[in-house]
Amino acid sequence: MLEALWDPRLEAIVRANCPHLDDDTAIMPDDFLADLGLDSLSIVAIVVEVEEMFEFAFPDDELSFQTFATMGSLWGAVSRLIDSRQEQQLY
Repeated sequence: MLEALWDPRLEAIVRANCPHLDDDTAIMPDDFLADLGLDSLSIVAIVVEVEEMFEFAFPDDELSFQTFATMGSLWGAVSRLIDSRQEQQLY
């Protein structure tokens, strides 16, 4: 079995907010989320759901088109913020 490329909770959030993404379609790291139906309202929903799920707040500089362009770029930002939060909790 292959290791997941990102947290499955993030994928569930993205799937729920990308109306052109079928349940049986795999998401690749370089798939453009806009091509899967992501729009500005969907981005807001993803931001809120991700912040609640992973218990952090997106800094303003992460709220960009580049962050939400692909699943890979989104996971990159989320994983950095999770790591940063965990490091802060150590101190």
